[in-house]
Amino acid sequence: MCRAGKAAWDRKWVVLRDGKLSVYNSREESASGPTVDVFDLRPNDGVVSVRGAVSQTELASVSVSELGYVMMLEFEPDAASMSNRYSLQLCKRAYVVTR
Repeated sequence: MCRAGKAAWDRKWVVLRDGKLSVYNSREESASGPTVDVFDLRPNDGVVSVRGAVSQTELASVSVSELGYVMMLEFEPDAASMSNRYSLQLCKRAYVVTR
């Protein structure tokens, strides 16, 4: 997970469940621990876009070889009073976990 103003990525565990992308510090915490962030992919008050292609100019701190692994989530609210929200995920490995 890329944080604004940081040159490095934080290692996190991401779970997609019930239309929400939940971010945890580790796989173990995903079972019962607190979330670091939750991104609702089906909001009632706006639209979420998922992009798999992020350019080098949008994310200058990432090497060209890593750009293919970056996924960008953008929330565009219906109300002008709310601001857009972005989340960048660098996914080098993906697991399908069924429970």
